[in-house]
Amino acid sequence: MLDLTRTFPNNKHYSQESTLFNDLNNLLNVISVVFPTMGYCQGLNFICAVVLLKLQQEQAYLFLYALLGTRRHH
Repeated sequence: MLDLTRTFPNNKHYSQESTLFNDLNNLLNVISVVFPTMGYCQGLNFICAVVLLKLQQEQAYLFLYALLGTRRHH
């Protein structure tokens, strides 16, 4: 995902060596697979990044799945 390095570039939690950077990459990839008609859309990285600041990766996925899954993306 090209947007990863542009996601809060001055935030220490999202440096390329951080765990959250890898979690963000994983989360965005999973969402694009689970919601193939939506895929990855610009700006989703910022939404996921904020969620990951408060929730662990699995909890963040479940939260975003509930949020995004309430409306079908056809």
